[in-house]
Amino acid sequence: MKRVLLLGAGNIGGAITELLSGDPDYELCVGDRDERALGAIPSRVLTRSVNVLDTASLGAALANADVVINALPYDLSLPIARAAREAKVHYF
Repeated sequence: MKRVLLLGAGNIGGAITELLSGDPDYELCVGDRDERALGAIPSRVLTRSVNVLDTASLGAALANADVVINALPYDLSLPIARAAREAKVHYF
């Protein structure tokens, strides 16, 4: 089973959650800094508070993942991609 960290609990993240959460091949965790957005994620899905601009917060979230999917605004892509490379986590 692949451990997937999905960053972003907004509209795109919600759609990806619906697609992946029912697949037994993936253990999905949705991360976002917005607790309200995380509260909208179905209870069957793991969630965690993650601030991608905080290196420690992002690193801790990536430590439990095989794959990270970025569903956050494009200007946050670079710090996530760099952290994923450093953690040896596949980035999408």
